[in-house]
Amino acid sequence: MSLQDWLAVAKDWGAREKGTEPAPGRCARPRETPLGSTMDAPNGGGCRANQLANAAARGDLETAARLLESGADPNATNVFGRSPIQVMMMGSSKMAELLLQKGADPNRPDPSTGATPAHDVAREGFLDTLKLLHHCGAHFDHVDRWGRSPLDLARQNGQNHVVDYLQELSENISV
Repeated sequence: MSLQDWLAVAKDWGAREKGTEPAPGRCARPRETPLGSTMDAPNGGGCRANQLANAAARGDLETAARLLESGADPNATNVFGRSPIQVMMMGSSKMAELLLQKGADPNRPDPSTGATPAHDVAREGFLDTLKLLHHCGAHFDHVDRWGRSPLDLARQNGQNHVVDYLQELSENISV
């Protein structure tokens, strides 16, 4: 993507921050990439996939719920190839709960880092969200592309409460 393309994307983000984004259910025209394809979601879900990912990232429960109720796919990817649960506001266990209840995959790895949502919440210390991910089937033994598990990231970042929880889970599984 050229610098001009990135600046156009940044301008769109600025418009969204100011509240001048397209009305719900409408999308700005997809941008052309240098290769001539559009910056639409890889799965073709485009507009709704981007709107849902944006709502999840902002922690906007009302918008996310409305999009999901209107049929948005909780596993659709945005223009960057990431699903809503991968970009959600990690400290919002309510957002995680909403996405998981609607079928979001808690084990979907990030396309560039291989990290799962469990890696992200463990690194940042959001124990409530981590417990919810566990309850909904998240695996904590997956490693990212650098070979780190969620437990490794919690240790590296001083999230001792998360380390304790993950170690206790590990001990209960081993018994």
